[in-house]
Amino acid sequence: LCLLVSFAPVCLTGMHKNVIMQKSDFGLKEEHSMELEQAIDRIDALQKEQESIYHFAAQRCGLSDTALWLLYHLDTAQTPLTQRMLCRRCCFPKQTVHTALCRLEEQGMLLRHKSVQFPRQRTFALTEQGKALAKRTAGLLRLCEPRVYAALGARELSLYIALGEKINRALRAEFEKSFGVTP
Repeated sequence: LCLLVSFAPVCLTGMHKNVIMQKSDFGLKEEHSMELEQAIDRIDALQKEQESIYHFAAQRCGLSDTALWLLYHLDTAQTPLTQRMLCRRCCFPKQTVHTALCRLEEQGMLLRHKSVQFPRQRTFALTEQGKALAKRTAGLLRLCEPRVYAALGARELSLYIALGEKINRALRAEFEKSFGVTP
C-alpha cells in the first residue's frame, strides 16, 4: 500500500503495536501521528460524511437515498437494467431496491418489462416523466461530481481509485476468512 505524503511516496510496510510503520528512502521509522485505530476511525468518519452529503442531496430532491441512486443508474444506463444489476451497482440489499423500484413504478417514473436476455427477471427503464425527474435530481449529482473529482488532479484521482480498489479487495478477503462468505 503506497500513499503520497507531501508529494513523496511512502509505503506502509508493517504494523507494530497498532502503529503504522513507514518505509522511506531513509529507512524504517514509526509514524507517531497516526495510530491504526485512529486511522480506521478517521476513514470511517470520512465515509459516513460522504454518505451524509449524498443523503442530504437525496432529501433536498425529495427522494430516499435508494431512489436517488436508482434514478442515477437507470438514467445513465445504455439499456434497461434488472433488479439484480441495480442491486450490484447501488450496493443496496435486494428488498431495499425492490421497495424503491415499486414506489417509482407506482409514481409512473419507470416501466417494468420482461427481460429478453434473462427470462426469469424483469428489466426497468425510466419513463419520460422518470427521465425528467432523474435530470432534476441525479443529473445534478452528475454535474457536481466531475468538478469535485477534477479538482483532485489526475495523479490524486488515480491514487484514490487504486487505494479504494485495494482496500475493497482486502476487506472482502478478510471478511471471507472471518465470516466464511464473500460480501
